[in-house]
Amino acid sequence: MRVFVCIFIVFFLISCTTNKEKEFIVLTTGFSSDPSTPRIGVKIQPDSIYYCEEKRNKEGGYNYFSNNLNKIIYSEIKEDILKEFHNYKHINDEVLDGTPLQLIYNFENKCDTISFYFAYLTNSQAELIGKVKSLSKVKLHKANYHPFPENLLKYKLPTPPPIPKPDKEDQESLRTYQYGLNNPILLKRPEWRLLTL
Repeated sequence: MRVFVCIFIVFFLISCTTNKEKEFIVLTTGFSSDPSTPRIGVKIQPDSIYYCEEKRNKEGGYNYFSNNLNKIIYSEIKEDILKEFHNYKHINDEVLDGTPLQLIYNFENKCDTISFYFAYLTNSQAELIGKVKSLSKVKLHKANYHPFPENLLKYKLPTPPPIPKPDKEDQESLRTYQYGLNNPILLKRPEWRLLTL
């Protein structure tokens, strides 16, 4: 009987530890209306933080960082997320020039994936998202790699439609077309120039 009780206690302790290890909160951001703002990802677990930031001039390439995290900070953020986002009502409308965000959390008995724009958050929700993002400002150490959800971080912008060729008699359209071919954006992305030929 004692052996059975010991085995049960060991199994219970292992399952509790496993559940704690699976707990996490992840916040990722998509493209910003400001092209100089990189996409980021913040992942926190009960005792650790992981952060990724898009490399400048390398769409889809990321630098990774990590460090230990105070368990009290994690517990406070977990409690706030359950309070602020437990019954979040998703709004499907896109925000012109808005940055899409995604919050994913997985706790012992609650998990959810929420996609949203900052403009649709209440003041307390926006403050909480700001708090999670600010965790990236703590002292972090460079890391080789850590997996993050890729929905927003690896999203590629669609190729723009080709510029229509104007009539040779329409001089104004012809000038606009020629400017379009010499547009600085097209010059940076040679593959887009092919669409205009």
